[in-house]
Amino acid sequence: GTRAYTAPEVIAHRDDDSAPPFDGFKADVWSLAINKLAMVVGSFLFAEASDADGAFLDMRDAQVAERSGVQALFRACGMKGSLPVRLVEMVDGMLLVVPEDRWSLERVAGCEWLQLEPPGPSIEMAGKTIRRLKNLDDEGGLMGMIDAAASWWGGSDRQSHHQ
Repeated sequence: GTRAYTAPEVIAHRDDDSAPPFDGFKADVWSLAINKLAMVVGSFLFAEASDADGAFLDMRDAQVAERSGVQALFRACGMKGSLPVRLVEMVDGMLLVVPEDRWSLERVAGCEWLQLEPPGPSIEMAGKTIRRLKNLDDEGGLMGMIDAAASWWGGSDRQSHHQ
């Protein structure tokens, strides 16, 4: 898989065969969170979950200090604006660096943010988004799809934050 959404314990295991085994379900929760953030903000906020990436280190340090890792990522990447509080809470739980502390899939599924109604695109806006998704070749491929999804959910414009 792509290192941008690979869990830190999986990267550690790939880089060092003697690293302890990892829980694939917990690693999947990490990947879901990274992809959810990419859909909302339009880009990956760090290149990889390792000590080689400054934004990842900022997120990890925030978690150690019991602060929001998502907010630390936003600051590290110079992102403007904010995300809904319940979304930040969910993604913070899904991106806990220590796998044993990370939310389970069951907890994610029961998260309050997922139970909320989407922030109100009209039927007309949903139709426009569907038409854009059908014309991906003209809209820029995968990034066009991510932009469409981010705009539908109220995310910001896509910006590259890779180092």
